[in-house]
Amino acid sequence: MLENLKSQDFKNDISKILNKNIFEITEDDLKNITRISLSKENIFGKITDYQISDLKYLNGLKECSLSGFEITDQDISIINDLPELEFLSLDFCSFKLISKSINNLKLEELYLDKCIDFSLSNINSSNLKFLSIIGFKDEMNSINFNDLVSFYNMEVLSVHNYKIENMENVINSVPNVKILNLDGSIIDEKTVLENLSLRNVEVSNESFFHLH
Repeated sequence: MLENLKSQDFKNDISKILNKNIFEITEDDLKNITRISLSKENIFGKITDYQISDLKYLNGLKECSLSGFEITDQDISIINDLPELEFLSLDFCSFKLISKSINNLKLEELYLDKCIDFSLSNINSSNLKFLSIIGFKDEMNSINFNDLVSFYNMEVLSVHNYKIENMENVINSVPNVKILNLDGSIIDEKTVLENLSLRNVEVSNESFFHLH
């Protein structure tokens, strides 16, 4: 089965996870893997040969963490087709020249940490309950919530180290949110605290550094 995998590093990891010789691993074995973490650079600074396309063989995968990848439309298609995926973490990934959006229907938690060229239009998973977006603290880039679709199931939204100039759109995009954490972000609407308190939303008090 493993002969279909492109990455030798991935094959070695699978062998360790299953505690089996590479040549003994079957398709059913791969379905039993529920968690995986892949990085394009290992702890010694060496570049790995991991390929996101190899994830398509892990049909039982529930939690996936990816670091340092240049995400392509093909990669997003692979992620969207994982039938059991509930948790996805992407850090220091690049989203250049992306036209597709993450719309895995089973996905409940999405973490985006210091990703490059990322847009909220790249998210369209209607079942999301938790979304965390962390930007570069030294850059404080603007984030456009006009591109965010409505997430009626979202309970927790965290946006850190961004300039948010359309806070009303944030509120409208997550009508049932219970916790809103904007620590380190800059907003421009002082009335947002009043609006959120009327909806009984728990807001981090360190979030609001006004532009005006």
